Amino acid sequence: MRILKYVFIYMISLMTAIGLLTLTFAIPSHNIKKNALDSIPQTYNTLDKYETNIKKGNYFSYFFRPDAVSDLIDLDSAYLADDNKPLYDSLYYPMHIKLWEDKITTYSSFNAEHLKSATTTYSYGRYWHGYAMFYRPLLNFFTYNQIRIVFITIFIILNIWLIFLLYKKMSWRVALAFIVATQAILIYNIYLSMFYFVMWLPTYIGSIALLLNFKNEKFIRHIPFFFFMLGSLEIFFSMPALTLNTFCMPLILEYLIIKKNNYSVSIYKIFIKSAFLFFLGIAITWGVKWILADILYNLNLVKDAITNFYLRIFGNNTSEWHEPKVSLAFSNLINMIMLCPFIIVLTIFSLMNFKIFKKYSFLFILFLLPYIFISLLSSFAERHIDLYMYKLQFYVVFGWVWILLDNIKFKKTGKKRVAK
Repeated sequence: MRILKYVFIYMISLMTAIGLLTLTFAIPSHNIKKNALDSIPQTYNTLDKYETNIKKGNYFSYFFRPDAVSDLIDLDSAYLADDNKPLYDSLYYPMHIKLWEDKITTYSSFNAEHLKSATTTYSYGRYWHGYAMFYRPLLNFFTYNQIRIVFITIFIILNIWLIFLLYKKMSWRVALAFIVATQAILIYNIYLSMFYFVMWLPTYIGSIALLLNFKNEKFIRHIPFFFFMLGSLEIFFSMPALTLNTFCMPLILEYLIIKKNNYSVSIYKIFIKSAFLFFLGIAITWGVKWILADILYNLNLVKDAITNFYLRIFGNNTSEWHEPKVSLAFSNLINMIMLCPFIIVLTIFSLMNFKIFKKYSFLFILFLLPYIFISLLSSFAERHIDLYMYKLQFYVVFGWVWILLDNIKFKKTGKKRVAK
């Protein structure tokens, strides 16, 4: 009966999400088109500033690279969408193909008239793009730069809320580890792009939801289904670039709660069940999109998705998608660590006390996943290393800092606490 209950909840949730996404595309598009058109030059200006700083030799700017291409695709789609066919546009997610073929040469010379004159469209429908529920209504009233201000404000509120929950429900050590992790990967550079906010949102929602609902040991039996729904949310509202953060951050919090309360459960069994159902949620929810689009509109998304998935794993030996090689994987690993040098410091401190590797073996298994991921998907990782891949070390830094803090013992001497 519990399985049937879970299936019912999932189906209702998915149908509700699809319905809301369709309604989003049914919003009268006059103001959306106008603000999207006005936002295109703003997006290029953001990218131009980054390019200019890099050319001047300001290599610290690598930490502040905007994902302008993703933002431009979303603005382009907002401009093209027709409110008379909302379901079709929500599944098709149109964009101007010519605009992206010329994106390198038009970064500094783009004029909004290019968008008006472009006629050839292309479907970017292999993803759900559920985050359109956020930016399309906002485009009714705001332009690109203003929407980024709205998103960073929401993100700051979520950070404060999560830090408060970590401190109240767990300990100051956990809250401090979280703060250090956010600074280690410069998480607040999300103000540079609308899409950065979208990529981080499932991680925060999952972490906050876990802390709010994990009130006693009875919740453990619902944990696998929780991760199934979290995987579904991840692929519906975002894209699978920071998926490991979305999965591992709540999992580490669950581990810490179990450890704190001495619950008699096997964390490894929970991990296996949670991992299976998390990625099953992604697969089913993603597959529903492809099948629905192909059945209703013959968009051929199944073939498109499989082709692109193959390309990201094996490349095609072009200047854009290199074939995966050991040298490429090694280069990705070096670049990933150098973009988050705090990892080096943590490794050195941990090696000074090798016993902790055995004591926290479960966490160290999780810590290896980002490096395995970018090694196996080296072609995809190479193109996104300074956009997203290095940020997969967020939960690694969080867990590692907590381990170090957990091994600092304090003793009370009067009113003072002195570290041993």
